[in-house]
Amino acid sequence: MNYHYHLAHHAHPKVPWYELPRWIDPAQRQPSFWRVYFSLWRGVRPAPPMGAPADLDFLFPADPPQQ
Repeated sequence: MNYHYHLAHHAHPKVPWYELPRWIDPAQRQPSFWRVYFSLWRGVRPAPPMGAPADLDFLFPADPPQQ
């Protein structure tokens, strides 16, 4: 559920879990725990075609237009 820790774990699988925060790239967007949790309630989504980028709109929605 901590998406950015999950990515760090896969990039550095031998790093202990308590050291994963050191391996997070602060320049990358980091969805909150709650955004990931509530996205799970949307149900199963089909995987993108092979080689296509992942659809992460559920984690990083577009900013609402400024009024």
